[in-house]
Amino acid sequence: MTLVGKTIGHIRILDVLGSGGMGDVYVGIDDTLKRKVAVKAIRAKSRLDPQAKARFLREARVLSQLKHPNICQIHDYIEGETSDFLVLEFIDGKSLRQVIRKGLEKSQKLRISEQIAQVLVVAHEKGVVHRDLKPSNVMLTENNEVKVLDFGLARFIKSEEKSSRSKSANENIIS
Repeated sequence: MTLVGKTIGHIRILDVLGSGGMGDVYVGIDDTLKRKVAVKAIRAKSRLDPQAKARFLREARVLSQLKHPNICQIHDYIEGETSDFLVLEFIDGKSLRQVIRKGLEKSQKLRISEQIAQVLVVAHEKGVVHRDLKPSNVMLTENNEVKVLDFGLARFIKSEEKSSRSKSANENIIS
């Protein structure tokens, strides 16, 4: 079932952007803030699965903790009667997968790699591991800026694991 033409809260759904394992992604207009947004919808059958619903909510929580210009930002989480929705920054561009197919110059590869590395540093500082970083989950804007997407498989590292790793790293530096 498509959501095109429907309204979710104050978001009008205009078109389908893509589909994934758990749901679909749409382009919409936030009528309150007058901006284009991406809306990720969890499928009804996935929503009934407690693990899938928990993963979807975890993605929203992870994104809400990560503020960086190269990370797709979350604007809202909406719980509906038949589906739940992430309202995300709309990114006008192409996937890294598409760009790689056309070929990249060495300088472009380096710039993209640096931006992705910056995202990973920020995420890891917050205790987040992406776990699904691949060219189809990285977008390049019209200005050739990286935007990392789809934190649906991301995990928070337990704080005790993080602190023991930091201690080990510091001990190695001191030794």
